[in-house]
Amino acid sequence: MAFQHANSTYLGLLGEPDVQSGPVVTLVTPVGVVDIRVTSGLGTSPAVPRGQFADGGPAAVVVTGISPDSGRAGDQVQVNGAYFASDSQIYFGDTLAELVDYAPEQLLVTVPKATIAIGKPETVNITVLSNSYSSPASPADEFTYLEWHQT
Repeated sequence: MAFQHANSTYLGLLGEPDVQSGPVVTLVTPVGVVDIRVTSGLGTSPAVPRGQFADGGPAAVVVTGISPDSGRAGDQVQVNGAYFASDSQIYFGDTLAELVDYAPEQLLVTVPKATIAIGKPETVNITVLSNSYSSPASPADEFTYLEWHQT
């Protein structure tokens, strides 16, 4: 039943071409601080961390992954990315973490105590503030607190 009702099935029966997917920006070189999005008759592409551009100034900071992606307050987490500075500030949600070790593409941080309140999620984005720029949120920077419970 679902196959018979798919858009491409009806279009095929009518002799029409399939509906094409919308545009997606996957990479812009050099990496920057303004989201580049493409708009066509099919819609507008989503903003993605690597689809940004800067005209002069320092490059935007980007988080490309974290390890481990879950743990408890006091654990250490490696944050991988690009354009980190030695004075980077790392936030778990809205809570500042302690920077343990720095490299331009890797930070080691201590997981801060979770902000526990009604409406606060157990999974938070890790955001890096560096060179006056904040990394955009993405699935690659999500951290889940273990043993999460409201008090």
